[in-house]
Amino acid sequence: MAAASHIKSTFKHALIYSSAGIIGKAIGFIMLPIYSHHLQAEGYGVIGMIDTVLSVMTLLIGYGISGAMSRFYYETNDAEQRRKIVSTTILLMFALVLIVTSPALLFSKQVAWLAFGRSDWQSYITLAVLAFMATMTAKNAENYIYILQRSLFMSSIALCRLVISLSLNIYFIVYLKLGVLGYLYASLIDGVLYSVFMHVIALRSVGLSFDRTIARNVLGFSLPLLPGYVAMFVRNNADRVLLRTFMGLSQVGVFEVLFKFATLIGFFVVEPFSKIWSVKRFEVCEQEDGPQILAQTYTYYLAILLFLGLILSLEIPLVVRLLTPETFWISGFVVYFAVISRILLASYYHLFFGLMYAKKTFKVSQIQMLTAVISLGMTIPLVWQFGLMGAVLAATASALIQCLLGYRMARPYYYVPFQWNSIVKMAILMTALYILGKDFTVSGTPLELFANRHVVPLIDSLGQLLYLDHVKNGKLMAYLTGSLPTVIDGILMLLYSCLFIIGLIFLKIIPSDKVKMLFSIRKLKNPKRLFGSAG
Repeated sequence: MAAASHIKSTFKHALIYSSAGIIGKAIGFIMLPIYSHHLQAEGYGVIGMIDTVLSVMTLLIGYGISGAMSRFYYETNDAEQRRKIVSTTILLMFALVLIVTSPALLFSKQVAWLAFGRSDWQSYITLAVLAFMATMTAKNAENYIYILQRSLFMSSIALCRLVISLSLNIYFIVYLKLGVLGYLYASLIDGVLYSVFMHVIALRSVGLSFDRTIARNVLGFSLPLLPGYVAMFVRNNADRVLLRTFMGLSQVGVFEVLFKFATLIGFFVVEPFSKIWSVKRFEVCEQEDGPQILAQTYTYYLAILLFLGLILSLEIPLVVRLLTPETFWISGFVVYFAVISRILLASYYHLFFGLMYAKKTFKVSQIQMLTAVISLGMTIPLVWQFGLMGAVLAATASALIQCLLGYRMARPYYYVPFQWNSIVKMAILMTALYILGKDFTVSGTPLELFANRHVVPLIDSLGQLLYLDHVKNGKLMAYLTGSLPTVIDGILMLLYSCLFIIGLIFLKIIPSDKVKMLFSIRKLKNPKRLFGSAG
């Protein structure tokens, strides 16, 4: 397959995967005001601490087995051997999940005391662990479908799961008013249904078998990653624990909402892209032009990340102001650094590829351990001194160090000629546009006066037509008209973010003739004309 075709295929599957995520997040935004008022900041803080507990079990299980499935799957062309690899890794995952989760279920009261400072919330831990077991055991069955590159099928399943999950959350949280308990009930039911379905699909295809040699090889690949997962847990969750210690659960709730928005990069770009690329990169890396394909793919990928990152950096403060109570409001460089930390973490996934290719998984753990030590050394004083801002600064710095270490250590094993000149230009462009646009507002300008004179009366008329002026004694209409300047700010910031694309063309990172092809359906039929050579 030609380089251009590999790149086109990768982004096509990523786009399909992202469609379900976009719909899901759109619904999540609509429901955020409802959830935030029912759960409040403390409820989000409790969920954040539950996630921390589950992260401990995730690191003990690790995603190394899923990675091992992809790595070993492409080492052989024998269909029977591939079926054994899939089935064996599925059974291994079952065993590891049972081993790791059993202590948490047996000592749920003690775990609740460590997480929340009170042991009477042990039912939260029990429900969360059961939901985790259901979801985690499905990971390898799910990964097999990704290997088959059935993106439309998986996106359809994701949409069905979204409808089920949303319905359950509305029923338990809004209708029954169960709060965090309702959130956990919904997670458990959703996880069980999904796990059963994915295992039926996968095992019907590959059968049920266990090969000890494959199991040893898979464990030999994945177990050296375990120290790295432990270190990664410390780095990723120290900020939550420290915020809870120094500033209370409410501040943890604000932190969770901030990263709920910042991690939209993951839902829209990183996760859908990695679902196909985690498989495809092993398919293309052995080709003669494999390094060039990896480098060109990362440049396109980073351009998308930075563009979305600019939008999020400018829009998150506005959206949070619109959708949540004042206790959740955040602004300024706190949001920018939270977004940048996510972009750096996504970049690390590409920069350390040589270590995964060479099966040097313990070196991956070494990177994580060293980064965790550095991160913890920064996080404690920064959170103590600067609170939330300190937490995001530490996260950004540790992610940058991780990227540098990953690139340096992976380079000898598989050299990827990354296009550093273009990468630096894009990063500078994104940062400059953010600094120039972050303080813009229509408040106090002629545009606000125009909106008040001409747009507000239209909203009032429409509200009366739809009887919205009777909702909550007119509070809804007052909210809609009062939020108009913020909505206008959001629209203008979205348009302003498009200057990033213009800047890429001006800097010749994206040739203007290929941008024109994006608007020509006829020319899109020839992908080589659009993507060009991977070199």
